[in-house]
Order: sequence, then structure tokens, then C-alpha cells
Amino acid sequence: MYTSLVLVGILMASGLMGAQLTTPSAAPIRKEEKPAVPARIRVGCSPQSVGYNGPAALWRNAGPDSLSDEQIASLEAALVRDAEDVCARGYLIAHGQSYVPRRLQHVLWMIEHHPEWKGFLHNRAQPEGALGEIEGRDRIRAAWLKHVAADGQSGAVLHHAAVFFEWSDPLLAEELLERAIRVEPREPLHVERLGALYGRWSLGVGVVDSWFPGHARAKLLSSRETLVVVSALHVISPNPKAGRGGEWGDQLRSRLRQLAGDQVIELPSQSDRYRNPECTLLPLLRRCVDR
Repeated sequence: MYTSLVLVGILMASGLMGAQLTTPSAAPIRKEEKPAVPARIRVGCSPQSVGYNGPAALWRNAGPDSLSDEQIASLEAALVRDAEDVCARGYLIAHGQSYVPRRLQHVLWMIEHHPEWKGFLHNRAQPEGALGEIEGRDRIRAAWLKHVAADGQSGAVLHHAAVFFEWSDPLLAEELLERAIRVEPREPLHVERLGALYGRWSLGVGVVDSWFPGHARAKLLSSRETLVVVSALHVISPNPKAGRGGEWGDQLRSRLRQLAGDQVIELPSQSDRYRNPECTLLPLLRRCVDR
């Protein structure tokens, strides 16, 4: 019996020692899985703010800013209810871009019924997208020519037509702006646009076999209208303190000093007079881009 008790004691002692020496196994460490990097990353998609603050800022579109598909559908539905909803049609023209299948039809309707629409100040009549672009431009050209051939047009309509023809037919654009000035001599935007027309063409960038750059320079150097020269200089060198424009810019600055001395001439388009939005602002979407 003594032997049995000894054996029990030894076994109990061994079990106690084993329990002290054995530690509980640690829980397995889970590695945090990193999300897979997509082959293409989608950028953009957030509403954008418009930095431009000149005339008809509501209708100016620098490129990627667009309406969402839902907004486009809603605006198209609004036109079904009321074809005269100029705001809805204006948004589809200016900000729908190639996402609006009927954009050309909207442009032609606006030229026919509301050629005074301020979006035409930013050449929103130009067709967008490759499909039907040549046909679309010809139809838009014909629509503007029909307007300007008629008597009694407002200066705004003549001005808007001139914007469309500025690069394709600068001589016609010049004639239309001069008509606009005669019709509305108190509207300085027409004079400013004429100076901008001369300024852009005077640079002769990308122009082949055209006499108009030389004509534009001669007009500017002989002009007695200070605003024409100021506007052309703004096109050539937006920052007047930078003094850009090379030798041609120096000639224009010299002409401006002859006309206005040291007087600072502000562009009418930069005044508060032309900054009142005529329609409710809609948030624009920068369409997602795959990279």
C-alpha cells in the first residue's frame, strides 16, 4: 500500500510540473489583406466648380465638366413638357457634350428660335464629337447665315454669329461685329470682341495661306479705338504686367500708350454687369476617366 501511495504521488507531481511547463498555444495572427490594385484607376467623377467669372459663365465649359446621365434625361423630359425651356436646352447644349444624342438638333433649334442665347458667346454652336461633325457644321453655318442675311437683327445676334465664323471666315466675322457696333454703339462687348478677333488672328498661329493676320495687325496699329487695342493685347498677353507677346506685343503696347497714355483700361467683360446667371445653377459632373 505504501508503494501505491508513492506511485500516486509521483504521478501527481509529474502532472503538476507538466501543467506548469506547458503554455497555451497563441492564437494565429491574421494577415490583413490589401485590396487588389485595379488595372485601371477611375479618376474624376466629382462635381467641379467653375473658375471663369466673365459673361455667360453659366454656359462656359472648359472640357470635361458634364451633366450626369440622370440630369440629361431629366432635361430632355423638361423639353417634352415645354419646348421653350431655354435653360434646359442651354444645359444640354453647353454641358451635355457628346452624351446628348440630340445635341445638334438642340443647337439648330436655339439658333432658329433664340439666337440671342448668351451661350453663343462661347461658341456653344460648334458641333461636338466626330460623328456627323462636318454635316452638323454645315447646317449650323446655314442657320446663322439665314439670320444675318435678314435686316433688323440685334447686335447680340450679329455678335453671336460672328463668334461662330471667327476662325472659318474671319472677314465675315469682322463684318458682323462692325454691324453689331453700328446697331448697338453703346454695347462695349461688340468692340471688345472685334479687338479679340484681331488679336487672335494677328498672332498667325497655325494659319496657312491667309492674308487676314496681316490685315488684323494693320487694323490694330491704325485703330483709334482704345478698347480694340486693349482687347487684342489681352488675347496676346492676358497678364499686362508680364509684357509677353514679343516684338508684336511691344508694338501694341506702344500704340496703346499713344491712345490712352498711362490710363488703365478695364475690359467690359470683366465687370459685374455681365455676371448675372439667368438660369438655376446645376451641379456638373466630371465624367470618370479610366487610366
